Amino acid sequence: MFLFVKLLLKVFAIWFISKVFYDLLLSLQEDDYYETSIDKVPCPYCEKTFQCKKSLQRHMQIHTGEYKFFCQFCSKGFARKYLLKEHTMVKHEGRKFYCDLCGKGFTARTILNGHKRQHHGITSFY
Repeated sequence: MFLFVKLLLKVFAIWFISKVFYDLLLSLQEDDYYETSIDKVPCPYCEKTFQCKKSLQRHMQIHTGEYKFFCQFCSKGFARKYLLKEHTMVKHEGRKFYCDLCGKGFTARTILNGHKRQHHGITSFY
């Protein structure tokens, strides 16, 4: 019985210490990621505001033109990899996005999603 209690105390101690360190790490990351004030972070170029610095940094790529991904066919730049992939499929591979409900074709997934929202009442696309 004594060995069981000793083992149980060790397991609890390990769990407790790992939880404390995990919570501390999480709070440090949140302090760096999210704004601590109630005010939103404004974009210096336009009127948009953001909840956290990371979102503002991502948005700033629109204004600064700092793109990480470039099309191998036409050298157009994109801030997100999925946008480059979609561009390549539509503009250079001739692919279209088809509605699985009515068969209508669209040049971009976002346009297809808008069609589904407006004409078929679908709100979730995952």
